[in-house]
Amino acid sequence: MASKYSTPPEPATERTERNPIWTVVALAGVIGVVICVVIATVLALRGDDSPATDRPEGAPPPVSATTRAPGELPGQSDPQYAGLGTPVTDPFGRRVDVPKWSGGWALAQDPWRAGPTWSPNTPVTAPAGLMWQKVNDGVIVPFTTSDGPRTVYAGQAMGFRQSPQGAAIAVLNISLRIAGSVNEMAQIIYDEQVEMTTEQRSQLNSDLTKQGPYYRELTDAAMTYQAQPDAFRIVDYADDYAIVEFAGRAPDSEAGSTPVQQWITSRWQAVWDSSSGDNGDWKLQLPTSDNTGTTTSLEGWTQW
Repeated sequence: MASKYSTPPEPATERTERNPIWTVVALAGVIGVVICVVIATVLALRGDDSPATDRPEGAPPPVSATTRAPGELPGQSDPQYAGLGTPVTDPFGRRVDVPKWSGGWALAQDPWRAGPTWSPNTPVTAPAGLMWQKVNDGVIVPFTTSDGPRTVYAGQAMGFRQSPQGAAIAVLNISLRIAGSVNEMAQIIYDEQVEMTTEQRSQLNSDLTKQGPYYRELTDAAMTYQAQPDAFRIVDYADDYAIVEFAGRAPDSEAGSTPVQQWITSRWQAVWDSSSGDNGDWKLQLPTSDNTGTTTSLEGWTQW
């Protein structure tokens, strides 16, 4: 029996790619690859090859480096952009909250309670108070009451807990916010929340300059079809370094006579910077090689 995802239509794109050389890759291109698989899946489900690209009427202004949130922490706000609006769903019918401020709405954090010591053979627990919000003109990122982020400033999320879950939440926020921001904002996130080599930095700055401040890696159509990842797992963890993998739904595998559910995976590294913020914070380490793959099982993963 052939899979109904066997020949998904290719999403239409009209853009130039950021530098494809992996030793100097801009990570938004990696995120684009992952999201395009989700796009293909959803288009196949809907039988639609012409996604809408318009920004919703009445949405807050696009996030840029000169756009500042009315307040950095919950409770400090301009009523016009305070709190959350009407929720929507992702392409697979899961709830996504829509903050009135484009950069997101940080949640009050619960008192810290130390969890069990990380073990490579035991999946970590899911973070508490999880909420998915659509930010930076359309990407879906996680907010929690246990592991951050504590603060939203313009298009950045900051203040992640020094924990395995905090590292996972930080990786998704930083990487996806870059992909969903115009270059003016992406440059700031790269500079303040991403570790990279001198060569990577030089190539990245060159690419962003050539593209211009208002170029954005992901189109409106791509962000329309972005979905929440299904699960994550901590491959390695210490207080100063974490390796995290994420799994998102992909088209069924056609190997054999029966289609097999599979997920596209991506692996990321995070480093703890003790000089960031008041008490330190997680930063993303820019990958130097292709970090994507697939899996047919979520055994050993933490499902959100």
